[in-house]
Amino acid sequence: MSIGNQNFLSAPRSLWITRPQSQESLRCVYWAEGKLQPEGYAAVNRIYRDLYAGVQRPIAVGLLHLNYAIQTAIGKLLSPRPMVLLSGFRTASTNAYVGGVEPNIHGTGCADDFIYEGLSLEQNFHLARYFQVGGLGLYPDRGSLHKDLGRRRSWVTPGH
Repeated sequence: MSIGNQNFLSAPRSLWITRPQSQESLRCVYWAEGKLQPEGYAAVNRIYRDLYAGVQRPIAVGLLHLNYAIQTAIGKLLSPRPMVLLSGFRTASTNAYVGGVEPNIHGTGCADDFIYEGLSLEQNFHLARYFQVGGLGLYPDRGSLHKDLGRRRSWVTPGH
């Protein structure tokens, strides 16, 4: 598949992510010429790290491509904005500490908790549902969403 002179599958893909808890932000190209770009991918793995345990692991490329698709759609429909990453990779102990469920899909590098500022929680949810490939959870009490590459399912947690 080609779009213009560029092969769609090898076109550069970048992410813009902020992580309020660690006061970090990054804008990087993680994919170009049909492969991962080591510097950009390392930066993504770092920002996705378990902040409690100080541990990082490789994040699933499929999750990054999903984030890229969502972020691109938001940029075209509204205006470019970063994904606000609230939780990425989590060790088993961190997952238990934050009340995560088992199996810990965050521990596989295949999940994140996020929000896009400037969109209501409902708008965030509907946009994520449009791109849903795996699990999609809505947490009204936290004002955030969860997405993963696991089996397709959806849930909403009751507010406190």
